[in-house]
Amino acid sequence: MTGKKYVKHNPVIALTITDFVMLTDKKLKSSVITSFKFMETAQSVLFPDNQMEMVFVELPKFDKKESELRSMADKWIYFIKEAWNLTTIPETLTDDESINHAVQIANAAGLTPMELEIEEKQMAC
Repeated sequence: MTGKKYVKHNPVIALTITDFVMLTDKKLKSSVITSFKFMETAQSVLFPDNQMEMVFVELPKFDKKESELRSMADKWIYFIKEAWNLTTIPETLTDDESINHAVQIANAAGLTPMELEIEEKQMAC
C-alpha cells in the first residue's frame, strides 16, 4: 500500500529568543530579528518551496523605549524583555488581547500555589 501524496505543506519556523547576543557578524550586529532559510550548500538550492526558516530574536539588541513601540513585533519583544520588570501593563501594550493574556499568564507564574488557587476561585465566580 502506498501513501497519498501530501500536497499542502505548512511552513516550519523555529523561533529562538535569546537573552544574549548570538550573532556578531558586522552585517547583523544591530539586527534584533534575523531570519535564515535552509539551503543545500553544494548546489545553493533553497529547501523546497522555501518552507523552513529559523528566526532569532536577540533581546539585548532591542533598545526601544515604550514610547517608540510601533509594530506588533516591537510590542512583543518589549514585553518579553521587560516583563520581569513591569509593575503595571504599559498603555501601549493594553490594546492587544494576546499580550494582555500573556501578562495574565506571567502574573500567575509568579503566584504561590495558595494565591493561584484563590485567583482561580475568583475567576470561576
